[in-house]
Amino acid sequence: NGGDQLPDSVESAMTGAIGIAAIFTACPLVSASLLDNLGRKWTVSLGAAIFCAGVLVQLLVSSSTLTIIFRLLSGLGVGIMNASVPVYVAEIAAKEVRGLLGGLYQLGMTLGMFLGALVSYLLQEVASGWRYCLVPQVCLSGLLVFGMILLPESPRHALNKGDGARARASLERLRKGAAEDYIEAEFQACLAAVESSKQSGVARYMDFCNPYLFRLVLVGIAVVMFRQLSGFNSFLYYGPPVFAMAGINAYVFQMLQSGVNLLGTLVSLVLIDKMGRRALLISGGLGMAAFLVALAITGYLGIVIPKSCNCGIDRCPDSRAPATHCAHGPGLDPGAVNPGIGAGVVVAGLAYVLAYSLSFGPVPRLYCAEIFPMKYRSKGCGFTTMFTQFGNWLVATITPPLADNLSWGVYLFWGAWCLLAFVFATFLPETANVPMEEVRLLFETKFGVPLDAHPPAQSFRVGLSIARGSYVGPLPGVPSAGGSQYELSATVSGSSLAAGRFSTGKLSTPLNLVPEPDQNQTS
Repeated sequence: NGGDQLPDSVESAMTGAIGIAAIFTACPLVSASLLDNLGRKWTVSLGAAIFCAGVLVQLLVSSSTLTIIFRLLSGLGVGIMNASVPVYVAEIAAKEVRGLLGGLYQLGMTLGMFLGALVSYLLQEVASGWRYCLVPQVCLSGLLVFGMILLPESPRHALNKGDGARARASLERLRKGAAEDYIEAEFQACLAAVESSKQSGVARYMDFCNPYLFRLVLVGIAVVMFRQLSGFNSFLYYGPPVFAMAGINAYVFQMLQSGVNLLGTLVSLVLIDKMGRRALLISGGLGMAAFLVALAITGYLGIVIPKSCNCGIDRCPDSRAPATHCAHGPGLDPGAVNPGIGAGVVVAGLAYVLAYSLSFGPVPRLYCAEIFPMKYRSKGCGFTTMFTQFGNWLVATITPPLADNLSWGVYLFWGAWCLLAFVFATFLPETANVPMEEVRLLFETKFGVPLDAHPPAQSFRVGLSIARGSYVGPLPGVPSAGGSQYELSATVSGSSLAAGRFSTGKLSTPLNLVPEPDQNQTS
């Protein structure tokens, strides 16, 4: 802009362009169609290619209008990648490390934020320094485009397309070094789940009116919306003025918060499979609420933010927000804040960032990719990703008027949502170390309704030697078919075997044997 500051309206449009465009491609009508038709790996590659093209043009243009237009193009790629990467990672990961690999997705974003803040700090006085910030985006997205060519397709997607040979080859490559029995058991479980889903027909959007799927989508939407309403993006976008009141440069603030975010995400990679998703969400929701309340109280008691001010900006902290130009401690000159209060604001703010990065930062996307059955995964994740982008836009839009009217009370507002997130997380089932084909059973138990009212019948040959009375125990030779339940009845050696139910290879109710009077044992 010729060296001049961009108008607020233009800067707002640039900031919001990516989020608005991402809502469109994250919509399941777009993302699910790509995931199911192109496949998981090629959808990721397509999203990266669109993003790369948009950034490449931004690197070359000098018009703010063209920049906004091509940020919209980049946003289309962001929406596709946000919908496809968590699905791809969840489907290729072994259950023991699914949380770790899913967390790497969040780690990639937090590492990018930290490096972006570092580069911005180093280039803040360089003419057209923002162009240099775009170069790594072109390089890394280009690497993703071509790097995906070398990776295998999701075995679950290949099975869904009827390509068992490619699915088996992908799984063997992904589980290289694992025992053959382990690979075979996972392959058979995936195959049984896919065959079961195919017997009930093609996934339709009307299927989400099913009581089970409708509740599952609401759970997914609630998880991602609580992530956005925790206020982290508000803190990310509008945190610099807050830290400016504590005497910290906006670029230094970005490095501090992104560094803490990166550290917390690294720690979460260790905890996400050991502690579990639910425990992290519960502790994180409570921690975020507590630290936001502490931030609000510290700021309210120790920093006055005038509604208007005529002081010179050179006497005030380094901030572009007019509301904070003359912020000061009670009874102090404009721009002067008690060092203890400033330190309290910084500590509470960074503690909040740490709590977020351990919980609602890495967990929601992984959790949403885990909970949907294979047949509905692409559409279900499309819904949750669309609401993720919508929540991002909503928070960015409502934060300025909230801050103007509530001042420090805006952090109490976000804190209240964090407290609700904590309560909500206590009702979620744990999915850590559970095979993806069996997650469905957890939610059937939680909701009290099955996915399929009338699951297809299947037959198995089972040999048991059972003494007089009831038997509860494993059924040899019966595979764990994605948590599906089957009714079992038989007549053995002239005795009636009462109807029973089993799930995941174990009986869930006793099967009563009634031997003939002259028999002591029935086989």
